[in-house]
Amino acid sequence: MAKKPNKKPSRKIVRVLLFILLVATMAVGSFFVLKFIIPPLVAPVETVQTAENSENIKDESEPDGDWTVAPEKPRFMTIKALGIDKARVVELGVKGENNQLEDPKNIHDAGWYRDSALPGAPVDTEYAGLYDGHNTGVSQKGIFFYLDRLTIGDEIVIERGDAAELRYAVREVETVLLEEIDMSKMQKSFNPQIEGLNIISCGGDWDKERQTYTHRVTVRATIK
Repeated sequence: MAKKPNKKPSRKIVRVLLFILLVATMAVGSFFVLKFIIPPLVAPVETVQTAENSENIKDESEPDGDWTVAPEKPRFMTIKALGIDKARVVELGVKGENNQLEDPKNIHDAGWYRDSALPGAPVDTEYAGLYDGHNTGVSQKGIFFYLDRLTIGDEIVIERGDAAELRYAVREVETVLLEEIDMSKMQKSFNPQIEGLNIISCGGDWDKERQTYTHRVTVRATIK
């Protein structure tokens, strides 16, 4: 009598299916980590307003003081040591294929990178709030023209949309060549155990060939 055909899948086929399932699971897991846990690495600002760079001219008008944001987001920045009094904080993202950090449209505004830490958020990661802004315009100085004059211990105040004020103390001030800037460092707190706030702006001389400044001024602060 003829034997009935064996309908059970071979061990080889089972192994192949299990391997495919494992690879698919790892791919989904990696996507989740990259998209929702690890903020994208960003490149430093490379385009600012200057007389030589007229295609990127920014707004130099005095911003309207009537400014509202969501309760948990940064609304105003004050740095008394630099004469900055309740400068607006606008929300920014990244642009271009290399995730270049955007810059505010108005030279008097500070920008907050939306994928960085919120002010006053629970310290459950090593990431800091990342801010940027212009050092100059065509005819006026930008908000961070004197950023390199900050000293250790100077205070930076962030007022949130709910009117809560958070005070930070400067821990580090550096002027770095553009090609040596470490944006992954700029997204992390100076002290991983304490909430951090970091600022980056242009410095040095204007490089006509590269259409950007030769240096970046960076400030890292921690909450008091």
